[in-house]
Amino acid sequence: MKKIHIVFNQEQVTKDHIHYSQLDMVSDASCDHISVGVCLDYLPVQYRIQVLQKILSKLRYEGIIEVEGTDIIEVSRLIYYGGLVSEDMCSTLYNGKQSIDSINNFVNLLEQLGLYIITKQIDGLSYYIKAKRNG
Repeated sequence: MKKIHIVFNQEQVTKDHIHYSQLDMVSDASCDHISVGVCLDYLPVQYRIQVLQKILSKLRYEGIIEVEGTDIIEVSRLIYYGGLVSEDMCSTLYNGKQSIDSINNFVNLLEQLGLYIITKQIDGLSYYIKAKRNG
């Protein structure tokens, strides 16, 4: 079973932690499990889907992908109700993040790309999705 983690910071690269720009080093359909973590939040919005598609090309049929991110709807809700002050907002939204999404939008995108959603959950301002590539 080959499991890899996709990272956005070069300093996080190890044997099984691969920088998103080095995905060409991984053979297509070679991974049983890919953990993307919050990597996609740190990509410019125009590259987000392109990198996700590249990641999915590395996933075998019946393989599992896990994705995490900041949920824009939850952030908006917290701002509206006064639960997120400006100091916290800066670290939540502007700490190098370039594109955040809602769990619903991201689930729809994964389903459009042919994945079956196993788990989706919100925890505070973050979402977690576990999906399976149909075979």
